[in-house]
Amino acid sequence: MPALHPLMCPTCGGTLAAGPDEARCAACGTSFPVVDGIVSFLGAAPAGVEDDFLWDYCDDARITPLTIARWRLMTRLLDPVDVGRVVIAVGGGGEHWPARQLDGRVDDYVVADTSPRQLARQWFPAGARGTAIRAAGERLPLHDGCADTVEMWGVLDHLVDPVAAIAESARVLRPTGRLLIGMGNDGSWYRRLAGQLAPDDSDAHLRRLDVAAIGRLLEGRFVVQEVTTLAYVRLPARVERLATRLSPRGQERLVEISDAALRRLVGPHSGGMMFIVARPTQPARDRSAQTTATSA
Repeated sequence: MPALHPLMCPTCGGTLAAGPDEARCAACGTSFPVVDGIVSFLGAAPAGVEDDFLWDYCDDARITPLTIARWRLMTRLLDPVDVGRVVIAVGGGGEHWPARQLDGRVDDYVVADTSPRQLARQWFPAGARGTAIRAAGERLPLHDGCADTVEMWGVLDHLVDPVAAIAESARVLRPTGRLLIGMGNDGSWYRRLAGQLAPDDSDAHLRRLDVAAIGRLLEGRFVVQEVTTLAYVRLPARVERLATRLSPRGQERLVEISDAALRRLVGPHSGGMMFIVARPTQPARDRSAQTTATSA
């Protein structure tokens, strides 16, 4: 059986060999099922992970033309970032917007997601070797120091154990690697207001995070290099749908203008979405034991 690249056994760290129905560790003999060509490591995931969800933004009534304009502006923040040749997308299943922004820029793109329905609709960057695995961000079946970038886009507030996920990101990154976080900013004025009005997406997020909370999660393992927030204004969906009369660029300009105007009033880190770039604080060889202890 051929060895699986770039995966490892999450039980002992051994090499995995592929068969038609399972991947088996050559060292400890643990086997992991292969379903529709995707190896499942869900047995090693913490209890309570979301394991069979499907989200299609085209069918979500909350998504408006201005929502998509915000996503376009957010993913363009990836353009000046040197992501290296190997990228791991934690929770990156489905129509994952950062993937399209990395066309022609990476050699290997590994997606770790817990939902088989999301993985069945997976996007990969053009020109990259794509690997999809059913695994939780809290327990990645990947070797120490194997990646140049770990990106968590819209996922950190869904994880049952974000501390473990951050530790795993530190473990699999090279010392010169980057952690990229893109998500909603619970410190924004509109989210604070919505929190008083019981927002309709409260059941979809296990926790609420702002820039300061992300900083506390990263402390000791990462140093924050860059924080950007944007898209201050979020109006009722029926109002935002009126933007269909504008061109895509016109929709983006509306978001940009509102962002610039309100930034002066509410501060630089109060936007509705945030993008954070962080660097590891420790060399890869020192991180394995710490991550094992965190995941135990």
